[in-house]
This record gives sequence, C-alpha cells and structure tokens, in this order.
Amino acid sequence: MVDSLFLGQDWIQERILEYSREQKPMVSLQQKGIVFPERIYLAGLLHIYIGSLTPAEIADAAGISFKELGFWKVQIDFMVLADAAKVGFSDYFREELLMNDYEPSEYRSIASEYLLFDEQVRTQIRAPLFSQMKRVANSLSNYSRVKLKLDRSDLKIFKRLYSFFVFESDQLAVKPPEQVGERLDLVAKQIVWSGLKAKYSDTERLLSDKKLAKNIKNLVMERFDDLSVHIERHSREAE
Repeated sequence: MVDSLFLGQDWIQERILEYSREQKPMVSLQQKGIVFPERIYLAGLLHIYIGSLTPAEIADAAGISFKELGFWKVQIDFMVLADAAKVGFSDYFREELLMNDYEPSEYRSIASEYLLFDEQVRTQIRAPLFSQMKRVANSLSNYSRVKLKLDRSDLKIFKRLYSFFVFESDQLAVKPPEQVGERLDLVAKQIVWSGLKAKYSDTERLLSDKKLAKNIKNLVMERFDDLSVHIERHSREAE
C-alpha cells in the first residue's frame, strides 16, 4: 500500500539500522553501556507494540525463539531497553506529528498503527498533543472572533493534530466530549482548512473507509521481513 505510513515501523527501522552500523547502545545502566545482539535489541524495540503483539509474535518478528525472549524479558538490562524504547518512541512520534504535514491517507495509517501501541506509549503521545490542540483551537477561535490575523504556524499545528485525532477517534469509535468535539470540528472546518486554503473532502471520504484498520496488524507484521533479512545479512558479513 503505497500511501500507508507507519511511524512505529520507520522508527524501529532507523534505530536497528543505526545500531547495526555503530553498535551504539541505546541505554545506559549504572553508567555502563549495554550492547545487545541485534535481534534482542529489535525485540526490545518491538515492545512499543506490546499488548497488541503477543510475546510470541514479538519473538517471531525479531527472528528469535519464544524461549529466548522469555529468558531476556526477566533480565533487568532488557527491561531498561524496553522502557527506554517506549519513552524514546513517544518523543519521536509527537515531534513527527507536530513538525510534518501528511496526506489524509497517511494520517489514517498513522492513526491506525497508533492503536496498536502499548497503552503507556499511547498515553505519552495522546495526552500532551490533545491538550496542545485544544489550546491552539482556543487561540485561533479567539483571534477569529475579533477578526485578528491568524498565526499560520498555529493553523498548521492544529491541522496536523486534528488530522491525526479525527482518524484516531474514528477508528476507536470513541469521540471527545460532545461540546469539545463540536468546537474542534468548527475550528477545523470554518477556520483552519479555509485559512490554509485546503480541502477537507479527502479526509471525509477516508473516514468512511474501515479497510485499513482491519488489516493494520498484518501490514505491520509483514514489514518486519525486510529488517530480518538485513539483520541476517549483517550477521553473515560480521562473521
């Protein structure tokens, strides 16, 4: 699917490729660098999906046995790695959403993958971004009401966040409190999209398409194949 974008997949791929080139530990425990085998490192990163992916699926995606993963999961070094991965990825995800513009189809795939993340990861992403979106909405609404010039950076930030959250709430079939939701919708359609001379119709069309949400887990799992091939190739070259 050409128009799909999965930030979790991109982040894991960047981290594992960097790790295989530099063998740079992601975490430090008691000021001592920790270096993991690449597949164990990958398994630690994959814990951003824990809850949606079972331990058996994580082991399979990392190319290790379920027994080997079980051994590592009780090691404090691995626990530190998994926790650091969740924090590091949450920071990355928030920054990507705030700094970049995506197509409606890409926001849909980003939001669909988001629902696969560990609950802690989702909370670390959602809480600060939703609060920021409401603050920006209030500012834009106040400026618009008194007919002051709207800050273009605020328009873009709101559009980015709203585009993500409208697909997230649609996939969950859970809406914000009615008063909040209505106000955000009005700001989006009457102030932001018109202020940026953008079309909302593509977003509305995709909101009615539920196919991606049903297939998202399979799509995510399939994309680990290339990483597994890279790790295998790198291991052979290192011998």
